Amino acid sequence: MDLAETVIFRGWDGVKIPLAIKTWFRLGSGMGKHEHGSMDVKQHQRDFDAFVKFAFWVCVAAIAVLIFLAIFNS
Repeated sequence: MDLAETVIFRGWDGVKIPLAIKTWFRLGSGMGKHEHGSMDVKQHQRDFDAFVKFAFWVCVAAIAVLIFLAIFNS
């Protein structure tokens, strides 16, 4: 392997990327090990449930507006 291969590699789109950046991404930027199931997701579930309810009511309101416009030929 010559010096050019150790310093630069070509990315997926042909752009030259320093090897240090490739190594940094491959190593996961020094993050700790993840234990599956150890995170408290109660707040995430509440937020998602609230989002689904909000989206449902926005759809209901949009359909109601369309029905109103169809009835009164607006």
